[in-house]
Amino acid sequence: AEANIGVSLQHYNELIEAAVKAAWNLPAKWTLKGQMPFGSIETPADPKAFIETDARFKTFG
Repeated sequence: AEANIGVSLQHYNELIEAAVKAAWNLPAKWTLKGQMPFGSIETPADPKAFIETDARFKTFG
């Protein structure tokens, strides 16, 4: 943010994996996980609400 650069982590979905591999000529054995495009910050990010850790995770045993 200090350098006016922002990023956005985008996870890939299996529905587009074949098309992305074909478009970029990627090896079939590669598995797409996500991309992180970055660039100038055009608008500030909206505030993000967080859920308490105890409400998001359960441990057993």
